[in-house]
Order: sequence, then structure tokens, then C-alpha cells
Amino acid sequence: MPPLTTIAVIEKMFREAWNDRHEKAMRQTDPSYGALADEIELCRAAFDRQAVEGPLRDAQRDPEWIAARKAAQEVLCEYDRQLGSDDGRPIGGT
Repeated sequence: MPPLTTIAVIEKMFREAWNDRHEKAMRQTDPSYGALADEIELCRAAFDRQAVEGPLRDAQRDPEWIAARKAAQEVLCEYDRQLGSDDGRPIGGT
């Protein structure tokens, strides 16, 4: 895993390399993390994917959603640039 120098690299680490050792360390280091992680798991257990897939797909077609997503991507690219990416694009990003 490369050094955690961009948002994209950090996100990739969480998505691909996060393991039980990381999880245990975070829970021991930060009690609020553990409480939040437990709350997220309860939400996931109650989540009905079929009930939200259609509305989510519709929301993602909304011009306001598209503009907000683009703005968020621009902010992330700026943070990556500030963290040391040479050209402002996320390393490993799409």
C-alpha cells in the first residue's frame, strides 16, 4: 500500500485493505468510532435495499445531485493536490 498521501489512496486502503486488526485498533483508540460503527451496523441490518434502489437511481439523475457530486469531486481533487498529488488528480482514482 502506498503512503496515505491522497484522499483516493486513503479511500482505497479503507475499501481494499481494511481488516479486523485495523477495526480493533480504531475501536480501542476512539470509543466514539466504536459507537458509530455499531450504529452503522444496526442501520445496515435494518436496510431494505429494494426499497431505496429506484429512488436512489432517480436522485442520481437529478441535475442538482449531479452538480453537487461534481462540486464534491472538485473539492476532493483540491484536497489531493494539497496532500501532494502532482497534477491535482486523485492517485489511483478514476
